[in-house]
Amino acid sequence: MKFKISLLISNAREKVAEVWRKFHLFANGLEEVIDGGLDSISLRWLSLISVVTLGAEIIILFNWDKFPEKGVFAATNWFSIFLIAFFCSVGLRKRFNSRLWTIIGTLASLMLWASSLWMS
Repeated sequence: MKFKISLLISNAREKVAEVWRKFHLFANGLEEVIDGGLDSISLRWLSLISVVTLGAEIIILFNWDKFPEKGVFAATNWFSIFLIAFFCSVGLRKRFNSRLWTIIGTLASLMLWASSLWMS
């Protein structure tokens, strides 16, 4: 009886390891496809987007009181959008190795921002 249970556990471990290996291979292939597409984006454009969004965030911080407190044009909404764009443009650079996670993080941040907009 103990032998059968340990055999079932070892078979389950092997199956989980096989599924994890297949997922890892799929994720690596997907990342290579994404990298191929993102390599065509110029580093100058990404740098320009980074500088512009960072500058816009500074302007928003200095003029925080001039924005409405709630709604689409609230300072928090604009600041969130520019912050998301800044981190996206920084994370998509060629030298960084985390493009897939940058895209996932950007999409998650956009969903959070949209849900906060929906709530306000």
